[in-house]
Amino acid sequence: MTKKLITCTTQTGESVKVEPDQITIRVSAYGLLIANKKILVVQTHLPLWEFPGGAIEPGESLKEGLVREFFEETKYAITVKKFFFEQETFYCSPSKKVYHSFQHFFIVNPKDNHLPQIKAEQTKLAWISPQELNQKNMNLDSYSALKNYLSENEHIQKFI
Repeated sequence: MTKKLITCTTQTGESVKVEPDQITIRVSAYGLLIANKKILVVQTHLPLWEFPGGAIEPGESLKEGLVREFFEETKYAITVKKFFFEQETFYCSPSKKVYHSFQHFFIVNPKDNHLPQIKAEQTKLAWISPQELNQKNMNLDSYSALKNYLSENEHIQKFI
């Protein structure tokens, strides 16, 4: 009998087939921070932009995990404003780990309304306008969330 194979997607959009016993369940949360008509993005795995965030640790709520992950990646303290998008994917990470991923995206605000300037040597963290972000320079999951956010909030697109 042939084992069922699951099709997973890499962060660059390639398809990979794997056996179900190779898959780990991963719950994660990401934050969309908008300031001065730009979005804060990071590069953590590949030279692709994504929203700050990551895996939730055992015992953490989505919001607690997001606050921790966001700070770890950016050194910005945030408050979680509201949930805006969720997606379920099967993906293969750059380290070849395969995940059944449940991703939750939230609008976040800086905790003290103060955003430190990014220093030039911090090449993995940037403020980029939404018009500059696309499926070629962005992680596919973050790009899906950005498209969803912009389509659901057409009335504010002219302001960001």
